[in-house]
Amino acid sequence: MTNIVKIVDKCKLGTIVNIDTFKSSQNSVYKVVTDKNMYVIKEYSMDAISSYYYLKKRKEQIKISEIFKKNSIDTIIPNSYNNQKFVYLNKHYYLIYDYYEQKNKRFEDLDDNDIKKLAYIQAKIHKLNIKSKLPCTYKKIKINLFRHKERIKFISPELYQILNDNTDKLNKIIDICNSNIKKAKENLCISHNDYKLLNILWKDNEPILLDFDAVGLSNPTCCMCESAFNFSYNGKINYNFYKIYIKAYIEEYGLIKDDFYQSLFVCLNGKLQWLIYMFSKNHLKNNNYIDETIMMIKELVLYYNNIEKFYYIYQQIKFNKLK
Repeated sequence: MTNIVKIVDKCKLGTIVNIDTFKSSQNSVYKVVTDKNMYVIKEYSMDAISSYYYLKKRKEQIKISEIFKKNSIDTIIPNSYNNQKFVYLNKHYYLIYDYYEQKNKRFEDLDDNDIKKLAYIQAKIHKLNIKSKLPCTYKKIKINLFRHKERIKFISPELYQILNDNTDKLNKIIDICNSNIKKAKENLCISHNDYKLLNILWKDNEPILLDFDAVGLSNPTCCMCESAFNFSYNGKINYNFYKIYIKAYIEEYGLIKDDFYQSLFVCLNGKLQWLIYMFSKNHLKNNNYIDETIMMIKELVLYYNNIEKFYYIYQQIKFNKLK
C-alpha cells in the first residue's frame, strides 16, 4: 500500500481520499480516490514482469488493445505519464487507469443479446490483420497426475478423491489436446485469451474489454470453442447460450476453416496450463487454491462429458447455414 501512495505522489494524481483493494488472481489492483479523480492502479508482481522481455511483451499487448479501440472494439486503455504507460517504482511496474463506474455482469444477468454481442466482439478481433511477435499461447501439457495425487493425499482428501476418480479422463484430455496442438498452430490470429465476464464492463448494455495481459497468438476456432463454453457455463451448461454464441460468431467471422472437433480439445490448453499452476500452489495448503483446483477439475470433466453434444450443436448450425 505504501508504494501506491508513492505512485499517486509521483504521478501527481492528487491528494488521496481513499484506497480500496480489488480481488485479483495474480497481481494487486487498487481503486484510488483523490481530490482530482478516481483511478484504478494495477501493480504487477515481480513474477509477472521479471525481465525486459516480459515488460516488452506487456507493452506490445497494450499497443494491441489500442488497435482494438481504433477498430471500434471498446477497450479501457491505461493512462500515460511522461510518455510511458508503465510507471516503475521499487522494483515493481504499475499501470494507471481512470476509474469507470460501469459494472460487470453476473452470469445470471446475461440474456441472448448479450451472448450475441460477446460473440461478435471476439469474431471482430479475430478478423483483424494484426502483425505481432507475441508468442503462441499453446504449450504441450505435462502433468504427472499420479505424483500430484500422492502429494495432496494428506493435504486435501476431497481434492485427492476427485483427482483419483477422474485421472483417466484428464489424461485423455491432455493426450488429445497435445496431439492436436500442431494443427491448431497452422492458423493463428491475435486473441484476447482471457475473455470472461470478469474482464468485461458494460456501459449502456454494451461490453467494454479489460485486462490484456493474456493477449497473444491463438487459433480462432479454439478461442471460439472456449468462449462459447465459458459464457454458457455456471456450474451447469446453458446449451442455448452455447448455440447462440457459436452461431453469432460464425455470422460475423465467416466460414470456419479448422477442424471443429479437434478444436474442442485444443481449446482446453489454457485451462490445463492453469491447472498446472494451481497444482504448483497446492503444497501451500491454501484453501483458495485447493477449492479452485477442485472446481477446475469438475469443469474439465463436465466439458469432456459434453464434447459430443458440443460437436452436434455445431453440426446443426453448420447444416442450417448451408441449407
